[in-house]
Amino acid sequence: MGTPTPSHPTGFVLTVTLTEEDARRAGTTLPRVAQALRLQLSALLPAAETQVVPLHPARAARRPAPREPGLVIDLGRLQARVDGVDLGLSEREFDVLACLVAAGSATLGRQELFDEVWGGEPPSGERVVDVTVRRLRARLGDWHNVVTTVRGVGYRFVGAPGVRVVQARGAAVVQ
Repeated sequence: MGTPTPSHPTGFVLTVTLTEEDARRAGTTLPRVAQALRLQLSALLPAAETQVVPLHPARAARRPAPREPGLVIDLGRLQARVDGVDLGLSEREFDVLACLVAAGSATLGRQELFDEVWGGEPPSGERVVDVTVRRLRARLGDWHNVVTTVRGVGYRFVGAPGVRVVQARGAAVVQ
């Protein structure tokens, strides 16, 4: 006897919650994003079945983030918002920001950040931490000064008026 065939396909479902407005701000459209995902998957796994199913707006609605003025670093939601708008940080950008926040006023060196966020030895000659910090600052816009460089040492988070850090249970830890 052979191995039983599952009654339903195995694998995973990828859900991307993205509004047309979010896509437009990123310089694209939802159909382009869907096509790019299909192409990437077919390049990686040509035999994989892909299906794009648009969500009904009522079902796609996420629990809205509170509309708060200033910069909010929400550790529970894994996001940073300026005036209630999600900055769309990458996982690495958010992890770097979260590490700096967790360090308080301490300065973290590049190697410390690399170990914490990437978990290993950096490739020789690569400045992945510096590049990620540069991208993080660009996404922070007017709030870029909350991540400061300590020359020859590393990076530090500096709280400022209008900056809130929210823990998973909703308690603000930095004002």
